[in-house]
Amino acid sequence: MTRSRDVANIDGLLTTKGDIYAATAAATPDRLAVGANDTVLTADSAQATGLKWATPVATGKNFALLNSGGTTLTGAATITISGIAADQIMVVVQAATFVSGTGDMGVLLNGDTASNYRQSFINRVGTTFQSFGVNSGNITLGTNGTVLDALSGSVFISGCSTSGIKIFQGSGSGGTDASSRSRWTGGAYTSASTISSVSIVTLGGAANFLSGTVYVYGAV
Repeated sequence: MTRSRDVANIDGLLTTKGDIYAATAAATPDRLAVGANDTVLTADSAQATGLKWATPVATGKNFALLNSGGTTLTGAATITISGIAADQIMVVVQAATFVSGTGDMGVLLNGDTASNYRQSFINRVGTTFQSFGVNSGNITLGTNGTVLDALSGSVFISGCSTSGIKIFQGSGSGGTDASSRSRWTGGAYTSASTISSVSIVTLGGAANFLSGTVYVYGAV
C-alpha cells in the first residue's frame, strides 16, 4: 500500500464533524465519534480506543439537611444532633429563646467543652463594638439582651471528616432594641477527632431553651 493510499484510508476514518483519531492498538488508528454537547474526553481502558466522552464530575459541594425538618430547641440547656458524617457542616439556629433572661448561645462539636475552640470575635452591643481573641469551650454565636429576645445565628465548619484542625466562621444576633447584640466569630477547633455530632447549648446564665429550631446541613 502506498503512502498516499494510507493517508486516504486514515482520512476516511473521520466521517462527522468533531470526530477524532484514537488508537485501538499500536499503529492501529480508529475513529472516536464526537461526544454529546458539554461532555469531556476521558481515559477508560475498558473502551476499544481507551477513551470515551463523559459528563464531567461536579466539583462543587451540595449541602443537604441532615436533621430532616430541623430540631426543636425546647426543654433542655443542650440539644444534640448526632450521626453526622460530612466534610463541611453548616449549623443554622433560628429564633432561640431561653427560660431565663440574658444569656449566651454556643455550639459544641462532639460535645467537647474543653478549651479547644481558638476564636477571634467582634461583639456589638447597641452601638458599642468590642473585639477579643480567646481559647474557649464552645463556639459562641451570640447573646440575647432581655427575656424572650429571640437569638439566631449560624456557623460553618470545614474539615469535619478528617483528623486535624477544623476551621469555623459564624455569626449571631439577638434583641430588637438599643441593647441588641451581635457577634461575628472565626477560628479553629484544634481537636483531632472527626465530627460526628453538634450541640446547641445555653451559656452565661441562661437556663433551658424555651423555643427555636436548629438545622444542620452537611456536604461530603
